[in-house]
Amino acid sequence: MVDDEPSIVDAVATALRYEGFDVREEGTGRGAIAAVTEFDPDLVVLDWMLPDLEGIEVARAPRPERTSPSASSASTATPS
Repeated sequence: MVDDEPSIVDAVATALRYEGFDVREEGTGRGAIAAVTEFDPDLVVLDWMLPDLEGIEVARAPRPERTSPSASSASTATPS
């Protein structure tokens, strides 16, 4: 879970943990890249607007060789 808004990280990570997922949390793009190298997740929930890098840069960063498929998803929201 990569987002610089703690309330969003808390809500999404809590929901994923409740469903049985092992969740790592990062608040920056550089932190996310380092965590992906160490943790090798199956899915990354990634904010597109991070303080240090754009989410697309994080998504395009080289990853370790994978033995299982992966997917990523991104969404944006505006206040109503």
